[in-house]
Amino acid sequence: MEPVAVPDEARAPVKAAGIVVVIPTFNEAESIAAVVAEIPRDLVGRVIVADGGSSDGTVEEARRAGAKVPIDLLGLLRGKEVLLGTIDVASERVETPEEVAATIEQASRFVPVERLYPCTNCGMAPMDRSLAISKLVALSAGAALARGRFGSQHR
Repeated sequence: MEPVAVPDEARAPVKAAGIVVVIPTFNEAESIAAVVAEIPRDLVGRVIVADGGSSDGTVEEARRAGAKVPIDLLGLLRGKEVLLGTIDVASERVETPEEVAATIEQASRFVPVERLYPCTNCGMAPMDRSLAISKLVALSAGAALARGRFGSQHR
């Protein structure tokens, strides 16, 4: 199939925050980062990957590439233990404990809190030590806040 030529006037700048690209995936770990990288960020405000339960690391690769993966997809993981990325290691902004607890609360609609393990969204990227410590303190405080609100056997 030949690519469709896009006229220059169709490429005119638009308000990026209003454009959202949704990419349905299933076991696309090898290609999703390249697909996300090709999306013109000057035109697109958000890239969402709607994964169908991939087992090959598609979700992790999509997040590493800067895409968002909707939290309701956690519903596909019923009965599983879930590491819940509540801290964004690609950002220099320190999350608040309240934001961490809110993410846990959202996820608890799909996975029982006893099966949720709050963590960073992708290991711990190279960053200033004090920033990393602040993020981990927020993670701990947010998890404690969530335990107090929603209860859990895990202390």
